[in-house]
Amino acid sequence: MRQETDLLWKPPTAWVSVNAFYVPDGPAHRLRNHTCRVRNTPRVTMPIGPVILFDDDHYMYVLQDRAFAEAWWEMPDEYVCGFDALARPLRMTGDPHQVTLELTGDEPAEADLRRLVAGHYQRFLHGQAPPQASDLAVFVAGLPVEGS
Repeated sequence: MRQETDLLWKPPTAWVSVNAFYVPDGPAHRLRNHTCRVRNTPRVTMPIGPVILFDDDHYMYVLQDRAFAEAWWEMPDEYVCGFDALARPLRMTGDPHQVTLELTGDEPAEADLRRLVAGHYQRFLHGQAPPQASDLAVFVAGLPVEGS
């Protein structure tokens, strides 16, 4: 039996391959069977909105997405920390009125996000409670989005 493998397509987040199995059939070979594999390995390298940013007073800003946040935020030196909707930490780089947000890694920091959100509510939103949802997506959806 003979086997051939072809990698047909490999975009950044997936690949497709075909394995063909042949058996001898006289002077040639005939196809016995084949398999087609599609592997999707999503690796999100861009922040997913909304993004949750904290300034140097630890005031929280929930902004609809990265592009909006980059256009809205003016001074990078006023930024302390931030997270995307998956609680992955963000870093801010750039000059005044030209900031860029990027992920610092793939690992979520959900406990840090929840702690900072609770601190914001305690300092700035007296009498209101932060979202209590245990599911991160529901927790983030319960945060007040700027401009909405």
